[in-house]
Amino acid sequence: MCQNAARIKDYGVVGAPDLVIAIVSPSSAKIDRIRKAATYATFGVPEYWIVDPETATILPRSLKEGRYRPFSDEDGRIRSVQIKGLVIDPADIFAVPKWLTPGRF
Repeated sequence: MCQNAARIKDYGVVGAPDLVIAIVSPSSAKIDRIRKAATYATFGVPEYWIVDPETATILPRSLKEGRYRPFSDEDGRIRSVQIKGLVIDPADIFAVPKWLTPGRF
């Protein structure tokens, strides 16, 4: 459960989310990495991950002193600082399903 679960009300969420995950595209990469990151930092979003399908990478960042700083993953998995128990393995996210592998059709 997230540290700020009390922000979730019947009518919506009050305040900044604990985590924002952006999936970038070639046309939005610069906006996501610079402009949106600055906006989220201004409003105090404590954790911001950038997922880049082109490079099959996830860049987890946490807010420190008003700026996002990358934090390291353990054993290739990314563990959220804000949401206890949230663990993402990039290999699972970017895995190609067996039904899509060559020779299946």
